[in-house]
Amino acid sequence: MNLKPLVTGGLKVLGANLLSRYKVPLGVYIALTESCPNSCVYCNYEVLRRGKRHEITTDDVFNIIDQLKQAGTEKLHLSGGEPLIREDLGRIIDYAKSRGMFVGISCSGIYIPERVKILKNVDVILLSLDGEEPIHDGLRGKESFKNVMNAIRVLKDNKITFWTNTVLTRKNLSSIDFILNLAEKNNTYANFILLQYHGPEYENNLPTIDAVKDLIPDYQDLQEALRYLLLKKNQGKRVGSTKEYLEFLLNWEDYNVLSSAKAYNRIKCWAGRLFCHIDSEGLLYACGLNMGKTPGVNIRSLGIKKAMKLAAKLPDCNSCSVSCNLENNLIFSLNFSAIFNWLNKL
Repeated sequence: MNLKPLVTGGLKVLGANLLSRYKVPLGVYIALTESCPNSCVYCNYEVLRRGKRHEITTDDVFNIIDQLKQAGTEKLHLSGGEPLIREDLGRIIDYAKSRGMFVGISCSGIYIPERVKILKNVDVILLSLDGEEPIHDGLRGKESFKNVMNAIRVLKDNKITFWTNTVLTRKNLSSIDFILNLAEKNNTYANFILLQYHGPEYENNLPTIDAVKDLIPDYQDLQEALRYLLLKKNQGKRVGSTKEYLEFLLNWEDYNVLSSAKAYNRIKCWAGRLFCHIDSEGLLYACGLNMGKTPGVNIRSLGIKKAMKLAAKLPDCNSCSVSCNLENNLIFSLNFSAIFNWLNKL
């Protein structure tokens, strides 16, 4: 694995902490598609796809990657929907790698056995895993657990780095040991994220609270699960999520709210300054929480650098409980324990 993008990125993070006007899309998330063959109960893409005219083309993705490289991007994360549904995924990965980027993918595991050759250059794959087969299939659709297990086997055989991602719900808090034991058995790491949802006042890729009300854990049960994960982390078990991330979530005041005006423990929000999100139509947002709340900035007409300048953060948002944002904010705020955690995993 080429760690040069991470080292170069570290220098840019130092620059951002020293210079208040320093802005560079260091880490970028691109949703390549909103299509997906799965039926996850806490995903709203089925609704979001309605009325969509097109998805971002291969040429547009290549052009965006070129612009991102010129703007200073070191880490690119590809997601969806299900990114492996795109026939050009291998070409996109290889092109980003040819531009010197660290490339990650989030996926369900489906299609990996038959398409593993296109993944040979990827740096890390995040596989969705929510528990034992009845639990996982109940949350993500029939046969989805089998798809994950087959993907794990094939990725191991091909020596491709992967981690698992678990959404903590009322249904799977008792599955933590199963997931950690599976990580131990496969010499990998398990990350854990909170169930995300919102009220009826806007629409994005997240479900409304009414759609997932039966999955929302009780406050005390979720707190107990987070303490248990922290205990396992301190015992050296294969919890990928950082200790600081778990401690942050334990101190989060209301799990029904994704963002807060309050800043915690000197952790800055770097959305729109050091990371951003691009949707499947080529619209740029300061972070994923902006989707449905603020207009996306069109990269095709304005370019990456101008889009970054115009992509506004949410008002009164200084911290959030969203996993990818929070872990980024810890690293970019120079929390050295969090930085070491991820370097050690890689």
